[in-house]
Amino acid sequence: MIVVNMFMVGILLGFLPVYVNSLGYGQLRNGFIVAASTTSYLLIQPRSGVLADRFDPTQVTFAGLGVSAHAIALVPFSAGALLLSAAILGGAGVGTVWTNTDTAVSNLAKEGRIAATLGVAGSFKELGDMLGPLAIGFVSQLFGLNVGFVVCGALGLGATALLCFARQSEVSSPSKQHLKS
Repeated sequence: MIVVNMFMVGILLGFLPVYVNSLGYGQLRNGFIVAASTTSYLLIQPRSGVLADRFDPTQVTFAGLGVSAHAIALVPFSAGALLLSAAILGGAGVGTVWTNTDTAVSNLAKEGRIAATLGVAGSFKELGDMLGPLAIGFVSQLFGLNVGFVVCGALGLGATALLCFARQSEVSSPSKQHLKS
């Protein structure tokens, strides 16, 4: 989840400005759109933590991944207010995931190992942050920026679906149920 989320962060912060520039928007408008994305990211984190405390944190995290992947795929079909909305939704999606994956990693850490565990999680964040711009850059070089956003949004959705499937398989596995008894 961490890698997929940061994959999308790298695309939003790295290539959203490139797309905005391709529309002929000035740099101030470009900065405003990217700032709107990061502001939604900032503002959603406490709220997503509350949602995760009330509901299943994994489901809240999957919802965040889905929202950000859809928003990324929507970018090349938008301009003006719709583009601003996609940027805000993308930021809100990744912010939802960020808060809740940090909590999940902390909860999984063995006693006396929280710093080491968070260090590994940080490395996964950087891996995703590197893969997102590389993926969209590669696809965009071959097929254009619009296709890059759509393909990377689809990759985000596909990875989220695989994670959901893996989670469902783990939860419903008879051997896991036996261990819980």
